[in-house]
Amino acid sequence: MLISSTAAWPFADKSIDFAISNQVPEHVRDHDAFFSELSRVLKPEGVSFHLFPLKHYFWEGHLRMPLVHRFQSFELLRWWIALMSRLHIGIYKEHRRDYGVSIAQFSESHADYMVRMTNYLSKSELLRLCKRQGFRSGFKFTKNFYFARLRGLFGLAPRYLYPIRPAPSVTPSGCGSANAYHRSRFFWRPATPTGGDRWSGIGAAASPAGA
Repeated sequence: MLISSTAAWPFADKSIDFAISNQVPEHVRDHDAFFSELSRVLKPEGVSFHLFPLKHYFWEGHLRMPLVHRFQSFELLRWWIALMSRLHIGIYKEHRRDYGVSIAQFSESHADYMVRMTNYLSKSELLRLCKRQGFRSGFKFTKNFYFARLRGLFGLAPRYLYPIRPAPSVTPSGCGSANAYHRSRFFWRPATPTGGDRWSGIGAAASPAGA
């Protein structure tokens, strides 16, 4: 199901126990609407986890170039993408091989992509957004994620694995049934929330979020 950044989510108020997103909020145009809808659909004891990059990180993962998400000027952004491409940094080589594009064409189209399709938040902006919606949010589990990634880089086996199993079929708001399989390289277990608290994990993290 595709939902625009500003459309209401097709779920009833306080109907969701658990929400998770992977590499989503950096593509959301209206973050206020995103977190407002998340607040609306989560049950009072609901939990959410969100894995995504923030503005302060060095390496932009879509173009695989440093600092490309930090430019405000379109002309400077296009110039930087062209420079990195000439230095063989980033994904231009793959695009030239697959699509036959020039550096000028690649720089123009991917500067447009960064402007129109990405919307990075700083840590302080993100925390203010969550506070506005009443979430108690933080980055408690960020280190778990990076430790797991480091283990993978060194060829070490994951410390925790969920068994691979089919998820129950779901049909929210007329969607077709969907089966999913889940396997995780790392594991987190939040304490049981009490007193009607909601939890929200952000930026590869997890923490309690208050109603």
